Amino acid sequence: MCGAEGAESGKLEATCVSEVPTTVTDNHGVASVVMSWSGNNVSSGSQPMSGNGSTYTATLGPFAPFRNLQSTTVTVTVTAQDAVSNQSTRMVDVVVDSGCIV
Repeated sequence: MCGAEGAESGKLEATCVSEVPTTVTDNHGVASVVMSWSGNNVSSGSQPMSGNGSTYTATLGPFAPFRNLQSTTVTVTVTAQDAVSNQSTRMVDVVVDSGCIV
């Protein structure tokens, strides 16, 4: 089964555009790592994470709002899949300041 670390539960402050790192290891080999995000007041999306060894990164933001807001919480989900199609998912909530939402 895949293991993903680094996207652990808790509140974090995000800048307008943040590089999201995570560590992924698996005894069968990592086939893919995808980061997705969603929130009540912002657009959702996903993108593959690029890897170097066991460290994978992707860029989060900027966000396009559905309506005017002060700040919002965005849930970032990292899903890793190994070479035999096992999956593991980790989520973290990120507070996005209104100055970051474009």
